[in-house]
Amino acid sequence: MNEFVSDIELDFPPGISTVPFGDEHYIEFRLGFLPETRRIVIMSIILMEGGSALHSSSGVFDLRFGIRLKYMDKDWDVTPVDFSQETKRDFIHPNHRETVLNLIMRGVCELVTEVNPPLITMSTYDTELPPQALVKYAAIAECLNGLGYRTADAYLSADGRHRWVFAPTS
Repeated sequence: MNEFVSDIELDFPPGISTVPFGDEHYIEFRLGFLPETRRIVIMSIILMEGGSALHSSSGVFDLRFGIRLKYMDKDWDVTPVDFSQETKRDFIHPNHRETVLNLIMRGVCELVTEVNPPLITMSTYDTELPPQALVKYAAIAECLNGLGYRTADAYLSADGRHRWVFAPTS
């Protein structure tokens, strides 16, 4: 079995990264390592323009956060983002959840402040989540409210996902 070694990076690398086409802005931090496969486990916090399941128009940014793996010696070789609860359980020890949530919220604040999106959407990946699994989303909504975005809509969709829309207060 490939053993995970937790080593949470408490300071973000400087600056916000943007994919070459400019529609995805992200901040990442390390959660730990998988030494046998020489992979780094990272948390990605992403603002993606036009990536929203709720709104496909330009100027709408979807807020996402999930786990990726990348090779230690091939920084460019990165897995797609995994949003599942199962992966979260594999790589975030219950004793570290508060630390990781605080880092995610810090990353959200930095991204939103830098990008200044006109509209933000956020959705759960997993369906039918219990109330304790929604605590992080409530904390992120509070963070966005503190940055000048009001919760314009929040609901449980027909597919069982929780969804939010945030618009500027002014």
